[in-house]
Amino acid sequence: MKRLLFLALLALSTPCTASAAPTIAINDAWSRPATGMGVVYATIVNSGTTPDRLTAATAPNAASVELHQSTSSTGANGNVESMHPVTAITIPAGGSVTLGPGGYHLMLVGLKSDLTENDAFLVRMHFQNAGWIVAIVHVRAI
Repeated sequence: MKRLLFLALLALSTPCTASAAPTIAINDAWSRPATGMGVVYATIVNSGTTPDRLTAATAPNAASVELHQSTSSTGANGNVESMHPVTAITIPAGGSVTLGPGGYHLMLVGLKSDLTENDAFLVRMHFQNAGWIVAIVHVRAI
């Protein structure tokens, strides 16, 4: 609990470039236990009247964070799952985008320590209009 309180205070004290009336909210940010590479899922809500774009992310527990999309298609050999980096994720005006298994997600590359159940860590997401927003990510069991 102390660690979570520390993370929350750190998130609140981290400078952001977002406007005084933020239109982007990051809800239910979570990850799963991982070693080496991890993932972040969340629901991003845009309460504004114009679309915004998630363009980058950072996390202190990873060497880098990439925006990714997983897709599946049916081919001659059955279902084919693939994952590829994307340059941005558009959050529609008055709408939301869910980062989740089988779709958009943040890929944590080069984890500096394992992610274990009940851990929490910070992720900073950069939006084209809203600027940097910090979220606390909770590690859940698979």
